[in-house]
Amino acid sequence: MTFAMVFPVSTHNYEIRYWMGSAGIDPDQDVRLIVIPPPQMVANLKAGNIVGYCVGEPWNERAVEAGIGRTLITNYEIWNNNPEKVFGVNLEWHEKNPRTHQALIMALLEATQWMDQPKNRMEVVSLIAQKSYVNAPDEVVKMSMTGTFKYAKDEEPRPLPDFNVFYRYAANFPWLSHAAWFISQMYRWGQLEQPANILQTAGSIYRPDLYRQAAKALGVPYPTIDVKKEGINAKPWTLKEATSPIAMGPDRFFDGGVFDPAKSGEYVTGFAVKNLKVTPEALLKANS
Repeated sequence: MTFAMVFPVSTHNYEIRYWMGSAGIDPDQDVRLIVIPPPQMVANLKAGNIVGYCVGEPWNERAVEAGIGRTLITNYEIWNNNPEKVFGVNLEWHEKNPRTHQALIMALLEATQWMDQPKNRMEVVSLIAQKSYVNAPDEVVKMSMTGTFKYAKDEEPRPLPDFNVFYRYAANFPWLSHAAWFISQMYRWGQLEQPANILQTAGSIYRPDLYRQAAKALGVPYPTIDVKKEGINAKPWTLKEATSPIAMGPDRFFDGGVFDPAKSGEYVTGFAVKNLKVTPEALLKANS
């Protein structure tokens, strides 16, 4: 069986692998995973080149509306309020343009606050549905954007209010624990071959300090910690380690897993389904 995702180091790759691995399926041995650009997913599904795919919206709803596919699970359900898109620059550019970088982060924070207001969501839909962006009908794009999701053509849309979160729940904050989780999956599936300290590596890439500068300039609350355990909150909760309390959403993994960034080595080596290119001993030592 051939499945598609959008890129070997995409969130979609790690999500479909995590989903399969939790069921005891080895995505490197039991099925075939290939890369297909998002706009070509539906056509390849219709042609029978693949039996399924993991991709962002609106390509799932397009297959549903066309009557050629159904959604089995969303990434929100795999990992509640998981991180998705990022805004990243290289270090050299940042060092040459620190004020421009801060202004960009501030602009993104202001834009995401606006996008998270329900009254503005249909304007967001009309913008991104355009041919120069995702090139999909408004009716398809609006499903996830307005807090509903249609899993199958013969079903009514279901409420999924947190499918798209742009600002709420400190959604923009670059949690080192998020980066560490993705690095752990890179090790799990053999993409990284040299043992390293996962949390330290995450800290060299994600920059909470830059986020805090921008948030402080805008006068919006921000976390005062860089790391948290992932998968421990099944219900809404409040982050108190912040400049003022921040309402947070669930962060549960669908299989009940918990990721403690301080125990990244144990986490990676503890999976029943994995394809490590480093010895468990070396990874545990690097993360002790």
